[in-house]
Amino acid sequence: MCIRDRALVAYARPAVSGPVTLDTGKGTVVVTPEQIAAATSFPAEGGVLVPRTDGKALYAAAQPAITALNLGQAKDATITIGPAGTPVVTPSVDGVTLGENEFVTAVLPLLTVEGARTAQPPLATQKPAFTTEAAQALGIKEVTGEFTTYFPYAAYRNNNLGRAAASINNTLVKPGDTFSLNKTLGERTAANGYVEGYVIVSGALVKELGGGVSQSATTVYNAMFFAGLKDVEHHPHMFYIDRYPAGREATVYWGSLDLRFGNDTPHGVLVQAFVKPATASTQGSITVRIWSTKVYDKVLSSELRKSNYTDPVTRTSTGPKCEPQGSNPGFDVNYERLFYKDGQLVRTEKFFWRYAPQDKITCS
Repeated sequence: MCIRDRALVAYARPAVSGPVTLDTGKGTVVVTPEQIAAATSFPAEGGVLVPRTDGKALYAAAQPAITALNLGQAKDATITIGPAGTPVVTPSVDGVTLGENEFVTAVLPLLTVEGARTAQPPLATQKPAFTTEAAQALGIKEVTGEFTTYFPYAAYRNNNLGRAAASINNTLVKPGDTFSLNKTLGERTAANGYVEGYVIVSGALVKELGGGVSQSATTVYNAMFFAGLKDVEHHPHMFYIDRYPAGREATVYWGSLDLRFGNDTPHGVLVQAFVKPATASTQGSITVRIWSTKVYDKVLSSELRKSNYTDPVTRTSTGPKCEPQGSNPGFDVNYERLFYKDGQLVRTEKFFWRYAPQDKITCS
């Protein structure tokens, strides 16, 4: 008998002579002859064909059958704002799985046995990626930064800011991670629940889906500012909006302008956001709170110093989508972020912004 025939008789023929059935106690996983054949090769070593079945490849091929058993998926711990308005850790749950090592150990020895083969592999505990202990160790226990902004009544503001706050609320930013408002909100589309509202484009007000969402950017920016977190990216508006702190505000625009901050602390950060809708007779508000563990005693803003005022002009637009707007002067603004620890100023960050004048626009 030639070398090829010996390999065929001793290994290949029994290997594919029938299925291998694994009884997990919670259902069976059937490894088919076709799957075994696809994972088996006969490389030559020293002039001899050596049969090999790739256990990893066979395990991958059996994954649909293993998943279908629904043995018990591991669940990560979560940290969310609870009914009392404070962070609550929902414990993680260990899962049960047929691990690769247990699978391979059960299947491969049976491949030299002809006919139907059965084994009872032990199940393995599957640990979640984010355990209860890891969640508790993040130290999310106190408000480190908070800010509220207010807005007049408009149905689009209530809707769009409500959608934004719901997306932002309970966002977890682990140490070393970066928060992105655009990523958190997603594209402002009708399918995502946004309606048309006013945005600033090229110095003029126009209507677009998601208008007004920038107020959430200003609110998040100030909350993270006073929490002492790392300013990665922020863009103030082109011209000044008087319901925001001059210079200490931010806008976002899908695809070009984002608001990002980094968690450069050893603690976790949980972002809480909620809206009080406006009515015809009352202002609305959006509040953002940063929950973590304080690194600094306090973080303050210096005076917002305005200078170099520039005058607006009056422009007339004949465009079909023209929106009339009032005017405001442009100006420069300087301010600092002041970090205090043990009663001492230990760090200062300088900020500058130049507002363009908001031209008066009339439509004809």
